[in-house]
Amino acid sequence: MKVLIILAALLGISIQLDINCRGSAMCSGCKQPLGDGGMLDFINDNLSDDAVFKDGQQVACKSCHLTKNEGLCVFPQKLGDKTVTGKDVKRAVQRLKEKGCKYCGSAPLGDSHNVGDGEITVNYITNGCIKHGNKIC
Repeated sequence: MKVLIILAALLGISIQLDINCRGSAMCSGCKQPLGDGGMLDFINDNLSDDAVFKDGQQVACKSCHLTKNEGLCVFPQKLGDKTVTGKDVKRAVQRLKEKGCKYCGSAPLGDSHNVGDGEITVNYITNGCIKHGNKIC
């Protein structure tokens, strides 16, 4: 495997990640889980399937503290001119939970296995759309 990665780097080939549980080191410190009362349940209960989001637009946030705008937020990335629906977001966050991600991660949109084609990300950010609690942005 290491040989393939080195060879790809030498040839200038970009290796894109599939579903992954990567995120800020602050993800686990925030104590806002993806499943079981966490982000997935919150968006399933509160996000309209027909809502439309652009690249980088915050979809939903769950705060870590009562006095700051920091928290775990869901947002699409690498969309270019495309948009995603609430239904797309829910499906991607479900895939993160099924992968075993506990707090943060990214999932490719649709049936793609390449986050470079567009992804939904759950990550810790310092400028969330909320000061405390949970919010559909």
